[in-house]
Order: sequence, then C-alpha cells, then structure tokens
Amino acid sequence: MNQTKSSRSSSGPAWMIFLARGSVLAAALALAASASAQASAQWPKARPSDVRSIHSIVLASYKAISTGPNGKRDIARFESLFAPGAQLVDVTDRNGKPSTYVLTIQKLVAALSQYAPKQSDCEREIARRTWIYGNLAQVWSTNQFAVCGKPKTARYGINDITLVWDGTRWWIIAASWKNETPGHPFPPEYLPRKSRQRCRPRAKNSSR
Repeated sequence: MNQTKSSRSSSGPAWMIFLARGSVLAAALALAASASAQASAQWPKARPSDVRSIHSIVLASYKAISTGPNGKRDIARFESLFAPGAQLVDVTDRNGKPSTYVLTIQKLVAALSQYAPKQSDCEREIARRTWIYGNLAQVWSTNQFAVCGKPKTARYGINDITLVWDGTRWWIIAASWKNETPGHPFPPEYLPRKSRQRCRPRAKNSSR
C-alpha cells in the first residue's frame, strides 16, 4: 500500500496533470501567436482589392504567379495573399509512384526569387467549386497553364486552396495542387462544359 501511495503522490492527481498539460499548450499557442504577429508585421501588404473576397484573392493568385508576356512574376503580390507559414503541397508522381513535396510560402517565394523562367507562362482559372462554413472556405480551382501566346501547349490542374477570413480580409493558409500528366489525364467533370468533349481523357489501352 505504501508503494501505491508513493506512486500516486509522485505523479499527482489526474486533474493536476491535465491542467499542467493545458498550461503548456496554452503557453505554446501564445508563443506561436506572438511569432505570427511579428511575422505579419513584416509581411508584404496586400492590395485591399485582392483580399476583400474569395473570388478576388483566387484571381489575384493566378495573376501574380503568371509571368505574363513580360516574363516576370509579381512575387510580393503573390506572397501577400498568404498567411505567414502557409503550407504548400505539390501532389505528383515520381518514378511511377505517388509523391508529395511540402514547403512553406516563404520557401516557395525564396525559390521563385532565384528562378528565372526560360519562357513566359500564363496561368488562369477556368472553373471553381467553393465550400464555406463561417470564416473558413475551401476552393477547388481548375487552372489552365500554357506558354503565353501558344494555346496548344495548354495543360490543366487542380489547386486546392484553404482560406480564412480574419474580420478584415481573406488569407490563404494552405494550398495543394496536382497537374495532369500522361498517366493521369485530367478529369473532364472539373472542366467547363465547353471544354469537356475536347479534353476527354483517352482510354488507358489507347495507342493514339
């Protein structure tokens, strides 16, 4: 019995352990909030017209990431649409196997800043599905990307975008994307009706 009592006294009542864990979690969240506030203070300021609605922020993301005919991306504008630390995921296939590559918006911006595209690219939204609950929104955006001025190079992909409204503006807090590949033709149900027949996926056993 003495051993049992000693064991209980060393660990403490369950409610004390619960409160202790809660205190640690609260402290961690407070530190995270403080760090986020500091990062936000140094973050590029978004154009009010870009972040006033889900529609405007999604379209702004496409305009900013496209190089356009001049061959330059508006990286600061693109970064301003995202919350600091926003997570980005490239969902793809490597060596015939499903693969993902995860990075933060800061790492993507750093990479884009050092990368000089060899040709201009134009990316635009052609279809969208949106779900909203309170200040949380999820957007499935079908995009078309091609070399500017060369429509025959066009391909399609899906951008899965998570957004939150903070009372004054919308923020992108996460995004993942998957582009079509020869082994995974783009599903026609995510295309505008006028494009479905033209972009119908080929049968797997097709030799054409």
